[in-house]
Amino acid sequence: MNSFLQLADWLGTNPWLSIASFIIAVISVVLAIIFYSKSKKVKSPCYAIRSINIVRDLVSKIESLEMLFGGQQIENLTVTKIAFWNAGNDTINSHDIPIAEPLTVHIKKGYQILDAKILYSKNPANQFSISTSDDHSFVNLQFDYIDKEEGGVIQLIHTGITDEDIEISGTIKGAGKLIKKYVPRSDKIYPSSQSKQPSAKSRKLGRYFLSILLFGLPLTILANIFKGEINEIGELLFSGLIILVYWGFGYHIIKRRIPKGFDIFEEEF
Repeated sequence: MNSFLQLADWLGTNPWLSIASFIIAVISVVLAIIFYSKSKKVKSPCYAIRSINIVRDLVSKIESLEMLFGGQQIENLTVTKIAFWNAGNDTINSHDIPIAEPLTVHIKKGYQILDAKILYSKNPANQFSISTSDDHSFVNLQFDYIDKEEGGVIQLIHTGITDEDIEISGTIKGAGKLIKKYVPRSDKIYPSSQSKQPSAKSRKLGRYFLSILLFGLPLTILANIFKGEINEIGELLFSGLIILVYWGFGYHIIKRRIPKGFDIFEEEF
């Protein structure tokens, strides 16, 4: 009996056991969240958009200047890249697109799509394709199916000014509207501008540097726990909450906005 009481007393006062229990609890929560998210079947149609304005109102500023594209006179010229993919783990099939709400890229009234083409298709079996309307006001997106992180990148040349002149519409059965993923906005470049967009390599290095900063505080907390500076149950629980929130926020910031293989979307125009 005395041995049992001594063991119970040792278990209750041993700081290393408390630390180990705390670490196991944190890992268990994280793994439970990860396994749950991976096991849940979801369709998640996403898109990202980047634009660069090449010419803006130049013709109206210079009376003797005439600018043509394919024999058509224009005043503005903008290039836009649109990446479309399935971020979920459930396959999106062509029959998941309702006839009444197809996947469509519209340009705002007053502007026109001059050219549209597919820059990249991750899996040829998806049969990713586009078709432009007769009045050049919208482009339809079609495919046979799209598995996880599959899709494509299209390029539009149009008379709009920014990517705000482009609207993406459509619905996927069981998923709803397309989800827009944020990517750093392209600088508006005019003929007199010398600005340059950061390369894909620079953005990748930036993510690595940011990840070091984001994981620094949780590692400092863990170091203090091992040193015994944080050993009360309340302090351990509060520290664990900070670590989970901080790591979750950090992951949300540094995770890739688009799937691997879509490098052409991030390349220079």
